[in-house]
Amino acid sequence: MVNDYFIKEEVYDILDNAQNKIGVDVVTYKIFKLLDTKNLTVSNTYSVTVKHRLQVGGSGWEPGGNYQTDGFNNYPILINVQSGITEVSNAGTEIILKKIFPKTINANVEQSTNLSTGSSSSQTNQTTSGSSSSNVNTFGVDLSLGFFDELPMGSLGVSYSHSWENSQSHSNTVGMANDTNRQATSGNEMSVKDWSAYSFIQNLDQTSDDFSGEYIQWNWGQTYPWNIFDYNEAGSGSNILLPEDVAARLLYYGPSDSGGTNNQNILLPPSDLSLFGLDFTMAAEWLVTFPNSLTSFETLSFQHNVTVVQASHLMTPPSGNGEATLVTSLTAGYNNTMAQSTPMDLGQYALVPLLEGDRKGLGVSFQSNLFDIPPVNAATNFKIRSRGNDLLVTGQGFGAGMSAAFPAGYTGTGAILNIGFKVADVTTQYALILKHWIGAGSGNIVLTCNVNGNQTVINVMDLEGQGSSNNINQLDLRNYDLRSANFHDYLVLGWNVVTIAITPFNPAAAAEYIISAFSLEG
Repeated sequence: MVNDYFIKEEVYDILDNAQNKIGVDVVTYKIFKLLDTKNLTVSNTYSVTVKHRLQVGGSGWEPGGNYQTDGFNNYPILINVQSGITEVSNAGTEIILKKIFPKTINANVEQSTNLSTGSSSSQTNQTTSGSSSSNVNTFGVDLSLGFFDELPMGSLGVSYSHSWENSQSHSNTVGMANDTNRQATSGNEMSVKDWSAYSFIQNLDQTSDDFSGEYIQWNWGQTYPWNIFDYNEAGSGSNILLPEDVAARLLYYGPSDSGGTNNQNILLPPSDLSLFGLDFTMAAEWLVTFPNSLTSFETLSFQHNVTVVQASHLMTPPSGNGEATLVTSLTAGYNNTMAQSTPMDLGQYALVPLLEGDRKGLGVSFQSNLFDIPPVNAATNFKIRSRGNDLLVTGQGFGAGMSAAFPAGYTGTGAILNIGFKVADVTTQYALILKHWIGAGSGNIVLTCNVNGNQTVINVMDLEGQGSSNNINQLDLRNYDLRSANFHDYLVLGWNVVTIAITPFNPAAAAEYIISAFSLEG
């Protein structure tokens, strides 16, 4: 699946206050490089979408579970999720929270002697400007109420579905045809019953000590039979203050179904989700715009905080016949802080996979105006991308003009060139084409090429414009010709790196290496 080439996934355990594992949070990051040309400029902008799939176990249920005696204990009733960026590599980076899912899932239960209500709403938004995006939300509420003997009972159902879709196409024709199409689609769908969700943007005033820029907070809570958002304060002791009608949804007192003259007490369960477990989906998209003059590679780190509050309710029977006492309590949640140990390199994740087809002449020209970070001197970690954002080049040891100079008696490790790309097929026979030469009066240069652990050597001995090879060397990355002694496949599906170490053939003699361009053809 092409979408997977842009995704990073992490799985975190969710713990309670006793450090017991009660769930997992599967966090996926989807990263794209955007072509942002607003205000007659080209901005260095990335789209970073974070999706949570939060699974929390319920209190459990089994037939004959002795709940009337033991009560319903330690079931999830409130979940707080925070998600945001904690660290970004370049000062002056702008962070904007663009999309949130879900924004609000909310419905109120009404009670009446005989009431049935249904409502549904749908909203569709589509914009087109060189690419297309659609944002579709559907939300429905189904509410039905009736009576259990003399006690009004209710059921609340909520369904929510959401999809984001973005597609881009690009076509160039200059003597040859090159057509590139990419479509990325993501969707989230879930069903929620007797719970509500509220989201809101935090740190609008940029005063947070924990997050950089805006971050998102979701609050999920049970709303029926006990609305935790309304009733969460304790009275005397730890017992939660509940109105009579809410308490009646947790403890029934009334005539016995056996036909006796004495009333009976029945402890009623929490919501089905609190009993059997939760599986909630949340997503948010950030637009991260780096300054045009970068000081380091574009990286950032996220942090997520998840807290699960648990509730219990039971009844204390009377000494004789009569109404039992309802006992309710809340257990404060443990703040699960989940921070990334290593910053994400956005340039790597946003790189577009190589598409099958003719790639002749498609590569990188080391022109000074095309660098993200130019090689000012040998100590600079430079960076440059192909115009189609499918090749990423980094390195060190080069000066202006992509020249690596080695004085006589050189004892260092050489200059380094890293060429990263993503492979999406196993059939295209790719080759790396290098256009390079040695400087005037230079000794020969040795390129030690490492491709995913496979090593080969290229000797460079021609000055610019001299030699029979036109200053071109070819390194086959795949060769499926069984009749050739060069049959091999150095590539893997997904991320690939060609690391080239440039050193003088004879360290005793001064040497200089210049690379003008390269292409990755197939």
